[in-house]
Amino acid sequence: MRLISLFFLVALLAYGCSDLEIVNENEPDISRVFTDADAILNVAGASFRTIHNQMQEYSGLAPNMGCMADNMTMSWGKTRDLSYEPRTLWECYYNSPDYPYYYQLKFQWKKSYEAITHSNNILRYLYNDASEIKISDDKRVLLEAFSWFSSGVAHGYLGLVFDKSLIVYYDSNPEDSKLVSWDTVITESLRMINRAIEISDANIFKIPPEWGRVDHRIINLMDHDYPSHWPRDNISWNTVDGQDPGEADPDDARLLTDFMYLESNIFRPDRGYYHPGTGR
Repeated sequence: MRLISLFFLVALLAYGCSDLEIVNENEPDISRVFTDADAILNVAGASFRTIHNQMQEYSGLAPNMGCMADNMTMSWGKTRDLSYEPRTLWECYYNSPDYPYYYQLKFQWKKSYEAITHSNNILRYLYNDASEIKISDDKRVLLEAFSWFSSGVAHGYLGLVFDKSLIVYYDSNPEDSKLVSWDTVITESLRMINRAIEISDANIFKIPPEWGRVDHRIINLMDHDYPSHWPRDNISWNTVDGQDPGEADPDDARLLTDFMYLESNIFRPDRGYYHPGTGR
């Protein structure tokens, strides 16, 4: 009986130990993200989109800064507090979790460091070269330059918005992190951007294009003979023959290499007339 009991005890312990080796699928693991060169490029793109989108969306600070610069004003909502004249600390933005629009500062801080984390993960990967993933030389320098640029922009916004923040390089030791003044953060952000410029000047690479539709105003910037606006009545074109100008015939080669002409846009007609784009 003792031998049987001992056998079951050993089997139970072995089973219990095997359970402890279960992989937590939710635990962050950079090796599961950096599976190939394209995956790393996606992370690089996400680093800049994170900080850019945060600044421009409703929870961002771009409208507030527009009011602070007297470039715009608002009579309601989160931006009204920065439209008071003369401005006082209490009537304007005050740094307290009780402030109804405190989330703007919270997300600006959070998204800035998300972008920095993405950039640092890539730089750490490139400089440590611990992975077996093969990356071509042009993609490697693209990732390096873009990561320094994205981190520099994110640090720049931290210095612009906050009195103090953390400077985080790819090889920073978290135990040594401390808050530093805004001007120190700005100085370091410029060093990061200058590093990106140095890498770009010393190498040749192509940035993967993404598309977005543009209208006549953008086309007119590269072809001044092209109408800059769609006519309000949809027929009164300011062209020589008074007709829809169709595809542009520019001297600027960028319209031929970087844009594609579209004859129409897939807008819903029941919503009325739009200003159709002429390229993407």
